[in-house]
Amino acid sequence: MAFAFDPAVLVSTALLVGFYFRAVRILARRGYAVRPRQQVAWYTGVALITLALVGPTGALADRLMVEHLLIADLAAPLLLVGLRTPVLQFLLPRPALVTLARRRRLRAALRLLRDFPFPNRRSLRALAQTLKPGPQVGLAGSVLLPGVNRVAFGLIGQDQKFVYGPSALYLARSPSGRARGPFLAPADSFVPDRAYLSRTAAADTADIKAIYATQVRFERAGRYAVLAVSRVKGSWWARLPRSR
Repeated sequence: MAFAFDPAVLVSTALLVGFYFRAVRILARRGYAVRPRQQVAWYTGVALITLALVGPTGALADRLMVEHLLIADLAAPLLLVGLRTPVLQFLLPRPALVTLARRRRLRAALRLLRDFPFPNRRSLRALAQTLKPGPQVGLAGSVLLPGVNRVAFGLIGQDQKFVYGPSALYLARSPSGRARGPFLAPADSFVPDRAYLSRTAAADTADIKAIYATQVRFERAGRYAVLAVSRVKGSWWARLPRSR
């Protein structure tokens, strides 16, 4: 069993540690103290990623399974805890932020995420009550497994036609439970580029052209309530949660 010392991995993880330490110092100078347990969560997450990528190598199948366990199941949640605002706002240096801000697609994605309502410790029901009652939600499947799942769904309006617009999901253990989200759900198109369409497909007038999908992590088995939020014609619409 040997360690695989990859300079790129070591430099990347060192930058993660350095940027985080810098953000904590900046916040401290501004009078905000980042909690020790939040800092420990970040540094532990970075350490687990480093261990997964440069740790002792074994059989390929075993190594891939260990990497998935350390990075996806252990490190990722710890990094998210460590990044809780306001640390996230100060993580990257200003030159890096300026470079990223010039990318139109990234700006559009961040603007969309900013526009979706954040739960702010509210329940699904309370969150839904702040928005207009919206279209029906049709889930592609209602039986999922603990862990990360792809949740696909469609939105059906009162005219029984599919509704298309920027959408996201929110989850809770019950309608009165604290909401998690938003989980952005881009539309996956069923229709290929027009250049690749046959005459029959090009003439198809079926209303269903795409379905929404997002990745959601379910911590444990049980029933969950789902709330879909969409922006249609400039207004926000929400479907009241239903248990799944």
